[in-house]
Amino acid sequence: MLPPDGIRSTTVAPARAPAPPPPSAPVYGPPAPQPPDRDVHAAADRVMDAGQRTFWKDDYEKRTDVLAQEMAQGNLAFRSQLVAEIIERDDGAFDSWLTAGRLNDRLSSGHILQSERDAVVDGFQGAIMGGLVKPDQVPAGFVKDTHDSRLIATYMRAQDLNDRGGFERALQAFSGVNATEMDSFASSLSNASLMRDLTLAVQQHQDWYENQTVDLMVTGGGGMFGPAFPVTHDAPVSFSKEQLAGMRTAFGSHDGLMTNGELLLAYPDRLERNEQVTRQYYELSTGMAGIVGKDNANWATFAVSASDEIGRNLDGTAGIAMAETAGSDPRYWLSVGNSKLISDIGPGFRQFVDTFGDGRNRDMSFDDFWKGFEAKWGGRGISYLDGNNDPQHDMKNAFKAYYDAMKLQDRENQLSATNPASAAQRQQLADQRAQLMLYGNTLVGLQEQDIVQPEIENGLKVLGMTNPGGLGAWGIDFHLPDANTSSPRKLDTDNDLPNTPYRVNPGGSFTTVDGQTVQLDQVLKDRLNGLDGNLTNEDETNPANSGTDHWESYPQRMGYIYQLFADYQRDGQMFNDPRAVFGSRAQALNNEPLQIIP
Repeated sequence: MLPPDGIRSTTVAPARAPAPPPPSAPVYGPPAPQPPDRDVHAAADRVMDAGQRTFWKDDYEKRTDVLAQEMAQGNLAFRSQLVAEIIERDDGAFDSWLTAGRLNDRLSSGHILQSERDAVVDGFQGAIMGGLVKPDQVPAGFVKDTHDSRLIATYMRAQDLNDRGGFERALQAFSGVNATEMDSFASSLSNASLMRDLTLAVQQHQDWYENQTVDLMVTGGGGMFGPAFPVTHDAPVSFSKEQLAGMRTAFGSHDGLMTNGELLLAYPDRLERNEQVTRQYYELSTGMAGIVGKDNANWATFAVSASDEIGRNLDGTAGIAMAETAGSDPRYWLSVGNSKLISDIGPGFRQFVDTFGDGRNRDMSFDDFWKGFEAKWGGRGISYLDGNNDPQHDMKNAFKAYYDAMKLQDRENQLSATNPASAAQRQQLADQRAQLMLYGNTLVGLQEQDIVQPEIENGLKVLGMTNPGGLGAWGIDFHLPDANTSSPRKLDTDNDLPNTPYRVNPGGSFTTVDGQTVQLDQVLKDRLNGLDGNLTNEDETNPANSGTDHWESYPQRMGYIYQLFADYQRDGQMFNDPRAVFGSRAQALNNEPLQIIP
């Protein structure tokens, strides 16, 4: 750049002086108001003049050196304003000389000092925090390549994560956190709100996000250009296996449950992500059984088998292949629905297990339990918290039923210890507990199936239509774990469920969270039969009406699920781990899944 008089400036940067080291602890608020201690415009002149050449490309290395030297001479206000001034004067700087890679190279080659390189990063952090540059003025690639966790966190906070562009910039910057720092970055208390917002944004942008983190294999060529050949394009945003391991450690230690956005970030591969969901359901099922009794499957127990079933479909089945041939994308919708459910339903079970496991807090009232649940998990988008979508308080009543079942289990245990001859009384309590469990399981089923209704409808679409005429009914099966046979039991959802010796019939009374006393057989019949607006005369609580040709229909699907709960809740084999029955899948730490695009 030439000065106004046309004479090239010969001003050079002043001699280096030791720069004050950047702060050792991250600074996440705007810098304290202070004036720059040096002339910003004069310094910008020296930077832009450095390395200029008349007949060939400027000496970018020289300009980078001078920028670093200038930055090291001033305070934070000076550095921040110098960054803003450079960006304003040279809108192509990031595409030419101002790159993090060049800055790192100049450091490694000894041309600039560590303190000078840190001063540049410090200046960018101050400019972003102070609002001197707009969030989209600094490329995410620059921030990523600095691998500076303080700058990355500051840059991510500045983005509008509801906006797809802002989310993309934040995600790309996040991928620059060093593997050795990923655990501490993701678990840091100072980054708690940032990671919460990022994980919620991943959920919001999941369709786009998966296309950014999955490699694409495109089939090209053919015809006059010769045989077709696959061409793999790397994902625009990727994380190393070591980074993923750090995320998994951080998210797992947070509250004992990885929810949707955390799962998407830490498990880019769908199969591996599904395996983690199944593992979490198994832990919750086992924990609940230790509280409410191992003789009744809880909702999480059924969820283990359902999640495992989804995993096998993600791995590939004839039905999945046919749907994909007809233009559907069932694997995507299965994956979305399963990670969505563990995020929404799982927290209630996690809180219950953490609160009452191992005999803890038996004197706690249910209201106090629920208040603690809301305090810990509120603000995370859970459908039945924060005044969200649960108008009949199904989830709260479900956990009230589990709470009452826990009290009955404690009474049974006490009688067994103090009065071994009380078998009849204990059996009466066990039957009441089973009825409460069926009620609680059904209420959770009503909520969870409502949550995933869009994913089920989209997953069953063929040629743009959702299961026309019930033609796809034959392809929807459910397998129950059976340790005694080499071929686990298969249930066809378009047929009525077979009679079992384990059936629990609804009965008894229950006091709801709003103080009403209801009869469980009648309230369940009213709820299930009222789902379709009384358009049919079928009694959904009658086992003879359990089969359905339209799994995409919420009322019909819930009738089948209720019968499944009633028929198999007391089947002890439901507690068998289906991963052991069917064989483990997706065990390797993998960040290289392939989407095949014809």
